[in-house]
Amino acid sequence: MKKLLVKAGAGTVLLCAVAALIFGYYYWVTPSETVVVVPGPLPQGLSPGFTSDQLGDYLLASIEDIRIIAESRRPPGSLSSVGIQVASATKRPAYTSLRVALPVFDQKVRGVSAGTLRQWAVSLKASHFIWLDATVANGSNFRLQGVLRDRPKFAIRRSWRVPVAGDTCLGLETCAGELAEEILAVLEPRPLVLFYLQKDQDSAFRKIVDLYESGRIPRGNLTRDDFFAWADALRGTKEYDRAINKYKEGLDKDKTFCSGYDAIGFTNLLRYQAEMRPEQLNAAEKAFRQAIDCNRDDAVAYCDLGNVLVRKWMAGKKLDDQLIKKAIDLNQQALKIDPQRAEAAVNIGYVQYMSGQHQQALDYFREIGERFPTHAALFLNFGYLSYREYLDGRSELLQPAIDGTRRARDLDPKSWVAANNLGALYFETDKLADAIKSWDEAHRLNPNEPDVLAGLALGLFKSGQRNEAVEHYREAIRREGKLVDPEYLRQTHFWSKKAAQDVVPLIQAATSER
Repeated sequence: MKKLLVKAGAGTVLLCAVAALIFGYYYWVTPSETVVVVPGPLPQGLSPGFTSDQLGDYLLASIEDIRIIAESRRPPGSLSSVGIQVASATKRPAYTSLRVALPVFDQKVRGVSAGTLRQWAVSLKASHFIWLDATVANGSNFRLQGVLRDRPKFAIRRSWRVPVAGDTCLGLETCAGELAEEILAVLEPRPLVLFYLQKDQDSAFRKIVDLYESGRIPRGNLTRDDFFAWADALRGTKEYDRAINKYKEGLDKDKTFCSGYDAIGFTNLLRYQAEMRPEQLNAAEKAFRQAIDCNRDDAVAYCDLGNVLVRKWMAGKKLDDQLIKKAIDLNQQALKIDPQRAEAAVNIGYVQYMSGQHQQALDYFREIGERFPTHAALFLNFGYLSYREYLDGRSELLQPAIDGTRRARDLDPKSWVAANNLGALYFETDKLADAIKSWDEAHRLNPNEPDVLAGLALGLFKSGQRNEAVEHYREAIRREGKLVDPEYLRQTHFWSKKAAQDVVPLIQAATSER
């Protein structure tokens, strides 16, 4: 009997030692800034199709997805490789739950499991806890809410309820994603900034601006990269003047960051596209020259400075041959520095065409299309210039125009220009349904562009949807009054003779019916 008791005591000591090791290990590896997600029980009567543990898992997965996307590299834009900057992030906190979904952690020995020991260790070490609940809303629907409490007093630091708009959740994944964004806005705003920048949407840009303007990222802690991320978001919302000011604040932090001058120049180009004011081209030229002075190997600056000079040449009615010669030299220099700078090759081809070398330009575009088969702007320009030749009587180039524009749209589904051009091309070939579909897509991407509104109106009018067509065309006229003149459409927007003739009764209906 005595011997058996000795053995039992030794076993107990061994179990206690193993338990202490497990507890000690998880306590040691748990950072003090760990955020623990604790899902509460679902309320009675709510059967949303998931368990409370799944709710926690979805939230943790959503947070991790955002962080992964934030760290991924953004592809360069089609107009310039100057784009989203990377905001500096502090050391990342860990997010975890108290549960480990492995059967071995649930196996109990003398009433205690490894999972329980881990829970004790993590709970003792972690500093932040998010209590998570689903609440009943409008009968069988639900909302999610979270409460953040911090050690040591566990006072409520922040609470959230989603959907923020006050509706009910359409699904667990969507609501968990929204709650993850709300949580990161408080605990990790910088990775959230990068996530929103990657989305490249107006609503996401506005969220970035709000993160900075609300002080979620304290003004005193802003880095150069913060100012550039803020500026990128303002540029995305077309607040160009404010964006330029933020870029300049970023350069004040680090004047050796040569890409900052590129960003200012590119933003001034966007301002010029929107407002067509000569001083904006001058500002862009100045910024790109500063970029070159800062870095003589800046292919982006050479390419975009060449672009500015092309625009100045065209604004001056193509009279200054020195501008165009210099523009070509700059783009050739960009290609010398970076042979993969497709934008520079496109600029050279465009200049050739606008200089009257039409066939040489089309041949050049075919050549560089083989070198840069995934560059959307290249095929967009080739399609457009082929269409211009079609308008001048070369009917054999209508199909190449369609093929090039369609490829551009496939490579860049967000290009309203490609969708709009494709609508006009399909209309020319009497593919009315395809034309309406393309114009509708262009309208979705850019609902305020008069040429898009007019094209969509024409397609709808020809398909018998008179009332909607008249409404769209009136809006187009409101935004650009000269659209009442079919000849203006031909000369300025390069509508075909067929389209200009077909739009006449629509113009009459839009200007006479009230």
